[in-house]
Amino acid sequence: MLAVFLVMARLLDPKDFGLVALAGSAVAFIELFVRIGFAEAIVQREKLEDEHLDTAFWVTVGIGTALALLAFLLAPPVSRWFDSPDMRPIMRWLALTILLLSLSRVQAAILRRQFRFRELALRTLIASFCGGVVGLVMAFSGMGVWALVAQHLVDATVGLIILWASSSWRPGLKVSKSHFRDLFGFGISLMGVQAMHFMNQHSGKLIIGFFLGPVAVGLYAIGQRLVLVVQQLSSMTFQTAMFSTFSRMQSDIGRLQTTFLTSTRLVVLIVFPIYLFVSITGQETVVLVFGKQWASSGVIIQYLAFAGLIGSVNIFHDSVFRAAGKPDFSLRVAVVSSLLGVVLILLVVRYGIEAVAFVAIVRTIVVLPYSFYLINRIFPLGMTLVIRQMRAPLIGSVALVLAIFIMRRTFEVWSAELIGFLAIALVGFCCYGASIWLVDRKLMMEAWQAGKLVIARGGKKSADKSEPTDPLD
Repeated sequence: MLAVFLVMARLLDPKDFGLVALAGSAVAFIELFVRIGFAEAIVQREKLEDEHLDTAFWVTVGIGTALALLAFLLAPPVSRWFDSPDMRPIMRWLALTILLLSLSRVQAAILRRQFRFRELALRTLIASFCGGVVGLVMAFSGMGVWALVAQHLVDATVGLIILWASSSWRPGLKVSKSHFRDLFGFGISLMGVQAMHFMNQHSGKLIIGFFLGPVAVGLYAIGQRLVLVVQQLSSMTFQTAMFSTFSRMQSDIGRLQTTFLTSTRLVVLIVFPIYLFVSITGQETVVLVFGKQWASSGVIIQYLAFAGLIGSVNIFHDSVFRAAGKPDFSLRVAVVSSLLGVVLILLVVRYGIEAVAFVAIVRTIVVLPYSFYLINRIFPLGMTLVIRQMRAPLIGSVALVLAIFIMRRTFEVWSAELIGFLAIALVGFCCYGASIWLVDRKLMMEAWQAGKLVIARGGKKSADKSEPTDPLD
């Protein structure tokens, strides 16, 4: 929860966040092998049998158990590698999250396949609340870094319990080699994609931790976390929902193209002003929200938010690749993005964490054309068409930027205060909305209808009653 994150950032120092970020990144690397892609294969398959579910569950849990033990045993050498002895017990406790994840993967995939996003959202909300309460109590009690560790563990445990309570499916013993091959053929490419996404998300923290230490990691991680919160609040729900929707359209390319363009247009409408505002006001945002101890994260947040703005244009590309049965396309994009990012970070880390954050912008700009090239392999999608679809959000973004700069120039001193900051935000977003309304009133109505549709779909009890062979229906 955003409120918990903000309070925890004020109560704890950068080193606490840095230690948990380093240990969490090390655990996340081992956890990659739990994300073998079986869950995505379950959502994507048109025909699903009991053997697919049982095989996916028991293979995933077996791998998760082994990897949790491995993470526990690797904690001492990993902490020595990063020259951070305090990291060892943290990593050992966080190793439990690997097992908890393995128990949740198939159940979550079933709910996604059934379009039961309301239950998934409720699970996230309740789990985050419980983890946040425990974390805050421990933070106020002066338990420091362990407040963050407990928050992660409680969040994962409560989420797992709610997930199993929400689904009527229970694992049987119908494990099959042939069904394993069905799932593995699709999932192995996605496992590669997950590995590349890990590099995108965690390579910066690991390299910073090795060269600059846990305090620098904490400063970088808080900026990355804030941008991730913005992404989750603005677009992650749509991204999750659209993979399931695209999967049902995989045999109708024309409909898939139309839905993709409409979805991208609507999400860009929402995320452009948010990312723009954060990228312009990053310094004020950090000081006012987190406190002066995090001031060094301001530039990091600005760079990462601008990279997020550019990346929002291809937010549904990965979902289309997977839905169309082209996980290798996702893998190609992820490999290019990840390898480019790691190389650039290694080259610039000597110049500090701001330089590492700037790499995100360069990487996104370089990878974007290649991703569009692969989308064109599935259906025709010229850049002219994409720009035309985003005409209104682009014009609104110009109005937002002008409004912010005029307000800052007019009330330069006042803008550093909370009331001035809120006034700038209000004027900026109002100018954005007014511009959209003048340029493309229909788009505003589409966004309203799409929001209601996403909420309504969360209440569905099944995805498609036309599939009588599906054991989930």
